[in-house]
Amino acid sequence: MAVHTLRLKLKVNSEIKYNLEKRFNCVNRCHNVLVRRSIQLLHKMDISKRYLFMKKAYFFFNSQDKLCASKDYFLPKVINEMNKYREEIGLTEYALQDYIKKFQHDNAHLISSHQAQVEASRVFKGVEAVLFGDGKKLHYKKRSEQHTIGCKNNRNGVKYDKETHSITLTSPKKKYRMTIPCKIPKNKKKIEYFNESINHRIKYCYLERKMFNNGWHYYVIIYLDGNAPKKLKNVNNHATVGIDPGVSTVAAVTEYDVMLEELAPKVIEYDRKIEKVLKYMDRSRRAMNPNKFNDDGTFKKGNKDRWHNSNSYNKSWCKLRCLYRKRAAYIKQSHEIMANKIIMNGTNIIAEEMNFSALTKRGKKTERREEAEEIVQKDGTVKMVHKFKKKRRFGSSINKRAPSLFLTILESKSKQYNGTYRTVNTKAYKASQYDHIEDKYIKVSLSKREKHVGEATIQRDLYSAYLIANADFSTVDDKGRSIKPDRDRCIEKFDEFVEMHDKCISMMKENGITMKQCFGF
Repeated sequence: MAVHTLRLKLKVNSEIKYNLEKRFNCVNRCHNVLVRRSIQLLHKMDISKRYLFMKKAYFFFNSQDKLCASKDYFLPKVINEMNKYREEIGLTEYALQDYIKKFQHDNAHLISSHQAQVEASRVFKGVEAVLFGDGKKLHYKKRSEQHTIGCKNNRNGVKYDKETHSITLTSPKKKYRMTIPCKIPKNKKKIEYFNESINHRIKYCYLERKMFNNGWHYYVIIYLDGNAPKKLKNVNNHATVGIDPGVSTVAAVTEYDVMLEELAPKVIEYDRKIEKVLKYMDRSRRAMNPNKFNDDGTFKKGNKDRWHNSNSYNKSWCKLRCLYRKRAAYIKQSHEIMANKIIMNGTNIIAEEMNFSALTKRGKKTERREEAEEIVQKDGTVKMVHKFKKKRRFGSSINKRAPSLFLTILESKSKQYNGTYRTVNTKAYKASQYDHIEDKYIKVSLSKREKHVGEATIQRDLYSAYLIANADFSTVDDKGRSIKPDRDRCIEKFDEFVEMHDKCISMMKENGITMKQCFGF
């Protein structure tokens, strides 16, 4: 069932702040106790001969392609034995929840049973990432990194009252219970949204804190049943939108309009401010701790002296955390605005499936490329050069622009407005290489941002989005993704697309919207 959230700021004084700080610190200790327990159990598994034998058996049978009969027979048995062993030593979600009971009973005035169980579930997700995913090891959490306190229902831990618009921090002992009023929005549109949203049934509440220049600000996040109230009006529910997501840009094409925009264009301003604060903090820390560094500026290894930080350093730390918070909030807001633009034009989304996590990894090979590239020298002559493959990929751009978050928001909004969200198989579809006029795939280097299709010159990303918008879903792969465009539909609507494309590009150039490495102008 669909769930949506509502965030309300808490009205706090010095006494309430002190109490909330104690609760967050207690949950942080609870988290680290669970992490220490999990690390011990993972180490126990690593040195267990029984588990290592089962692990080798699992990899042996899982890698056999020819012995299908033995694989189907033995592999489930090995998996069951491995699961049994983990249950025996107590490395399961429920075992961790049971283990933390004593800690919770000793600190019942600060943390409820449900809050401790939620923290155990969070730690177990990390255990699963180490066991079955790409996780390497579990990490302890600093006090400043504990941002939320979870719950399971609206009775245990944090309770929201709809009549008084306040929360009660419950505790077995009445003297430790505390009621905190919430700030209700004053803006007319926000009040309408709040009143419509709060009528839904409350599932549970989370406490959250965020860093500002003057310290922590505290919030309650209310999880409610059903979809969030709809803000957009006059949405075109019948149109289809083709999306070509890039690392730093997004291209969208419908029957009526085209769009080519940069993701979170002002994020660079926040990065400059963050870099400035980081440089100051580094200078301050070096000045206050000269015994920690060598004469050449490098850090002294093995030095266990205590760090000394100045008051200005501590203020800068708050400023840095505040800038990171503002940066994340801006990126999300920018993505929401762009997603709203797209949803207004059409709710049936077809997007190219992208594995952004793979694009962040550094390349391993550095040999010369087979294809030569044109390099324009200072005197104007053109030289053909076989460049080396760089190890550097797109990690920095993905960190700044968060393209995966944009696609997640777009998918959520399309479903909220009764639309659909479908994808195309990137490897089979090859939208950046296909030419629907010649009906063949022509490989083009990433640096070339324009394509010649028939007699028209088209921006590469917009053409890919056009092909994706005309995907053929009569032939799909095993995951329901389209593997080729509908060529007849592409030919039929191409003239209209070229007209909209030329209008969009000329308008962008007139307004001075440029990003040469991505747009080509």
